[in-house]
Amino acid sequence: MSEVEGIKGYGVTARLLHWGMAILIVALFLVAWNMEDLPKDSDERSDMFALHRALGVFAGLLILLRLLWVNLSVDYLLPSQGPKWQALAAKLGHWGLYALLLSMPLTGILGSIYGGHSIDVFGLFSIPRQPDSDLLAGYADKLHELGQYALMALVGVHVLAALLHQFVQKDGTLTRMMKG
Repeated sequence: MSEVEGIKGYGVTARLLHWGMAILIVALFLVAWNMEDLPKDSDERSDMFALHRALGVFAGLLILLRLLWVNLSVDYLLPSQGPKWQALAAKLGHWGLYALLLSMPLTGILGSIYGGHSIDVFGLFSIPRQPDSDLLAGYADKLHELGQYALMALVGVHVLAALLHQFVQKDGTLTRMMKG
């Protein structure tokens, strides 16, 4: 039996990092969608942007921690059953998610600090505003905007794949990520 076949479930750390990231992504999308509809110069819009920025920085730190854990833990190894194309698709999908989950906070931070805003991360620390750069802020904001659509699409595929594994292939992938 291979090391991977012996894995009955994901560890507590892996599950906390996975579901914590999932909750953060949903929260970030909800805040972003709501803040765009608020009046431009309202305090509520300003507060929502501040919350989105702080959550985004926190998400960036969490994904760095998750990547560290992925590289240190066997919890993230894929089961050896199934076609090779499926294992490759899963690996590419996960690395695509990691790339997007790293790029979204980075582009958000750059767009903010070069667009005239410092970022207060829940009073724990702050990222200072930099000299305004319409060019850098504009590119970062555009990449951030495009990244959200790519992330939504890839998260959708990820969820569908998990459901396929659980209910069609019945290999317990989703159960292992939920119960360990």
